[in-house]
Amino acid sequence: MLLHIVNHKNYHRGFVADMLYQLPATPPTTDLPVCLRDVHREAALAL
Repeated sequence: MLLHIVNHKNYHRGFVADMLYQLPATPPTTDLPVCLRDVHREAALAL
């Protein structure tokens, strides 16, 4: 059951990401590690 929940969430996440990539704009970061890296990088540059 737990694997079903995890995989079901990934299906929706992938579907939303696909829709965002179809827009004529830069899509937001959808991966948590990449998002955290970018936030950390921006905070370091602000100092």
